[in-house]
Order: sequence, then structure tokens, then C-alpha cells
Amino acid sequence: MAKKERIPIQRSDGLESIDLELDEALGRLDGANERIVNLLQSIETANAADETKVYAEEGDDDEEHVEPAANEPPESSDENARTPPE
Repeated sequence: MAKKERIPIQRSDGLESIDLELDEALGRLDGANERIVNLLQSIETANAADETKVYAEEGDDDEEHVEPAANEPPESSDENARTPPE
């Protein structure tokens, strides 16, 4: 078995400055990620509040629903529906 030689690692000042720049960039990225998370949470909270409001308003609409008269055909929601020839 061959004897393993120990290889010394030399770090230059250039690598240290790059490491510092990377640390700063990661710090800015963490800050941006935190702002994005806060923004998404506020949007989600606003959407939940809007949905609650819509559900509350839908309950009021049920009382105002008017049935069509017996001699009127019901409105079709299918725009492509064809009427049979007379």
C-alpha cells in the first residue's frame, strides 16, 4: 500500500474576498426571500378574507332568487345548444 502524501491547501486572498462577496449575496437573497414570503402570506390572508365575504354575500342571494314563469323556457347555460326544428 502506497503512503498517502498530505497536500497543503493554500488559500489566496482572492478566494477569501470571493467568499465574502458570496456571503453578502446570500444574505441579500435571504432578505429578498423573506420579503416574498411575507408578501405571499399577506396576499393569502387577503384572499381568505375575500372568500369569506363572498360566502357571506351568497347566503343573501338565495332569498332573492326568482323562478321563471311556468310558460317561459329555462335559460340555457350552453351557448352552443340548438333548438329543434319546428
